[in-house]
Amino acid sequence: MSATGNDKDVVDNPLAQDPQRETSGSDTHRKYNYQYHWALCRVLEAHENEDEYALFVECHDDVVITDSLNARTAKFEFNQVKETATKHTSGSLFYKSGKNSVLAKLLLDSCTKSFADRIKNINLVSTGGFDLKLKKANFNLDIIKVGHLEESELKTINEKLAKELPDIPLPDTLAFILPDLPPKDFRNAVKGRILTLLEKLAPNGNNDTVSIYRCLIEDLDQKGEETFDYLEWERALKKKAVTSSQVQSIIERNVKRTVDSDLTSSLNDVLKEYGFKSLQVRNLKHAFQRYYNRRLGTRNTVLIKFSEFVKEFELTHSGEFDEISKLEIAIRQALSVQIKAEFTDENELIVAILYELLSE
Repeated sequence: MSATGNDKDVVDNPLAQDPQRETSGSDTHRKYNYQYHWALCRVLEAHENEDEYALFVECHDDVVITDSLNARTAKFEFNQVKETATKHTSGSLFYKSGKNSVLAKLLLDSCTKSFADRIKNINLVSTGGFDLKLKKANFNLDIIKVGHLEESELKTINEKLAKELPDIPLPDTLAFILPDLPPKDFRNAVKGRILTLLEKLAPNGNNDTVSIYRCLIEDLDQKGEETFDYLEWERALKKKAVTSSQVQSIIERNVKRTVDSDLTSSLNDVLKEYGFKSLQVRNLKHAFQRYYNRRLGTRNTVLIKFSEFVKEFELTHSGEFDEISKLEIAIRQALSVQIKAEFTDENELIVAILYELLSE
């Protein structure tokens, strides 16, 4: 092999002496990766908005998102994600790839389902964007809804749809979306968004952005490979979805927050009231740090109820206790079994109550 240029350490690649016959594998892999990273961005957006959610990949459509973990009330958002360099037009939306066109496939995957009335948004997401005529011609929209389309454009789409899917009208919930995740270097873009979220949740914390990214993307990959249909909702959430509570748990495990010095001092003073031995004090302090991280932007409804209960109990019994330790014991005894079950042991429960009392 000959060196190139003047650098004798640079050696020609023997596999690059002839052009590759097949490159579609790399293209498919990139498109697949982009879809999953877009899904992860959608998760981060929902998490930053403090929404409750579950995200399914490769389930009826590319990316399906719920607005609740409650199977009885959850509404759905369906997303078909396309990584392409060309803009979609009213004509290209109906180019067939296989049996159906892009738009027809999206509507068949959503509008024909038994739960169609619970689908609040149906989105075609494309990196190439859309060249569609709008009612307000000078507008440059990243999200184009059916109501934004100019009448002649809408008529064209409806006529083409009627020929391909005569029984499915164009839904008002349909939108065409130009994603803000770039088609190139999207991995680093996602890591940047994770860092932005962490800076909001835990400013000045020691945040392991790369570990959080790896955990989330590996979880998405694993869930996307799952091909079984789970009839029970809880099993579906565990096996097939990435949920707000799962994401929160991953963030908590990879963020080290330094407890405020005033809060640390207050905790040390209160622990002296109990007369604990040094080893239990150490264990309680470690448990306090864990709960401190756990309270990081929590969406856990039980913990929220717990926090409200502690504050309400203190307000209702104002002036009845001369030591915080006695107030803590009274609160612990008054807690419901459901709330107590949220904590692994008594140490975890004690420090959780102390945190709520001292962090006001």
